[in-house]
Amino acid sequence: REALSRHWTFSLASLAPHICANPNVITVEFNEDLSAFHGPTLLAERKYSVDAIKYILSLYTPRTKIIIIGHSMGGIVATSLLPSDDISAIFTLSTPHTLPPARFDRRMETVFSKSLEAVHNASTPIISLCGGATDLMIPSESCILPETDNPNQGYRRTMFTSGMEGTWTGVGHRE
Repeated sequence: REALSRHWTFSLASLAPHICANPNVITVEFNEDLSAFHGPTLLAERKYSVDAIKYILSLYTPRTKIIIIGHSMGGIVATSLLPSDDISAIFTLSTPHTLPPARFDRRMETVFSKSLEAVHNASTPIISLCGGATDLMIPSESCILPETDNPNQGYRRTMFTSGMEGTWTGVGHRE
């Protein structure tokens, strides 16, 4: 639903200076589109994201890479951008990696197939943060990154916020 919404921006922007000097946090808001139900919407969001990344990187020195954080279906959009030399890592928050939440449209299968192929084959690191028991919209099982034996696959890790010490909120759809 959001590639990175205004709801997450403040929290992430406040952490960024602790991670690197002079960070730039740029958000893409898809205005709560119902992309979980409509393949063409997801494809349009992917196209917009590709164009936005291309434009943003044109403002920086060559070979600059970005980190993408995607919430819910924004995580599907993010992983469908792979493989890409412009992306250094992807963090997904409460993203249903293994199956679409609803299958009302055959094009959803196309989007999810491309996303799963990237999760299996891309060398870009992907970390999936799942809401665990606190997320009532995305079942925990669908948030887990699928395992593969591909030796070229990048770093993969799935974590549940409900099981992380010191974490007081989830990354679900109501937090």
